[in-house]
Amino acid sequence: MLVTKSQSVAQYNHDTQSYQPSCVAQEHHTSFYCRSTEWHSLESILNKAIQDCASDIHIFPTETITNVSFRIEGVITEQGCVGCGLWEKIIIRLKILSHLDIAESRRPQSGSFQYFFHDNAYDIRVSFHPTILGEKVVLRILNQKNLQIPLPTLGYSQETLQSLLFCLRQPTGLILVTGPTGSGKTTTLYALVHELQKKQLSIATLEDPVEYKIPTIHQTQVNEKIGCQEKGKRNVKTFRY
Repeated sequence: MLVTKSQSVAQYNHDTQSYQPSCVAQEHHTSFYCRSTEWHSLESILNKAIQDCASDIHIFPTETITNVSFRIEGVITEQGCVGCGLWEKIIIRLKILSHLDIAESRRPQSGSFQYFFHDNAYDIRVSFHPTILGEKVVLRILNQKNLQIPLPTLGYSQETLQSLLFCLRQPTGLILVTGPTGSGKTTTLYALVHELQKKQLSIATLEDPVEYKIPTIHQTQVNEKIGCQEKGKRNVKTFRY
């Protein structure tokens, strides 16, 4: 399968602990395996996923190759493949970027790192899951520009929007946001938080995981091992200044 990919020259920024492409050029390859190093292959996958507006990257091994698929508008489509030998090196690279244990392959792991493409910052959440053929990896691409989307522009009907705003005006209550992967749950929740910011409130959140960092919001990562979830529910309050 012939796939058009965008290749960049990456430079590592020690201050931000992230890679940033310094230039971009177009070239054609039959698979991601054609890259000369593990970083170039990983970079090609990330760049193409961002260009295609993919929300997730699914990479899973078979007996001979490793398949690469993107989730675009809720639908997973096959994109190409990576040779198993090269994929093992990419796994190590991803674990190093995500500050995970490179020697652990029997248990699920999750982490994150920041990636820059065309001067835009993306948060990449990485999940590793062991299978009988090797580790499957899912990368969630989070565009920090989504934080700037106002609630009225998310496409809700006027009736639904007014109901949401009415609920936000209440001193107590619970709002449940549900839906399939890629439907906009996270974007909606952060848009609701921004609406609350307009009311001059001190806002604290419990999140698992913290997908976007918001200035002036007190965000806490849930950690069940130390009892953060239950204690956080009792201690976290939202109050007026």
